[in-house]
Amino acid sequence: MEKARVGREHQIYTSDGVRKVVGVIPILPDGRIVLISSSKRRNVWIIPKGGAEDDETSEQSALREAFEEAGLRGSIRSFLCNFRTEKADTKTGLRKLTDFDFFLMDVTICETEWPESHSRAREYFSATGASEMLKNNGSNSLHIALKAFMDQIESNIN
Repeated sequence: MEKARVGREHQIYTSDGVRKVVGVIPILPDGRIVLISSSKRRNVWIIPKGGAEDDETSEQSALREAFEEAGLRGSIRSFLCNFRTEKADTKTGLRKLTDFDFFLMDVTICETEWPESHSRAREYFSATGASEMLKNNGSNSLHIALKAFMDQIESNIN
């Protein structure tokens, strides 16, 4: 089985020193969204995301994170959104900025084993259900990304 990348030697930082993180909204063929449990708190649901790396495109980094964290394979449908968040570092109390790029991912395979399967659960939710899970768990940045997806769906309907 493939192993997850570890370490930050290939991590990308913006010109002003902000860590670049990429993630996906993983969409199954039936339209449901895949959420995974946090590796630290298994009762908290999140979407796959992680550091962009300098030897991959943003899309490749996002697909790698989807496989490592959730066992998902597929393709990037489109770029979804970019935003920057700020929060206090829990250890130092210092301000921590993160620059996020999220993509829509069409999931074609859900592997039964993946690099982080021992530390994460995977569940499938409607878009509304996924939004509620992210909002209720305080995953503000992840909720922003899913809301961008839901806004896109709504604008396509109208």
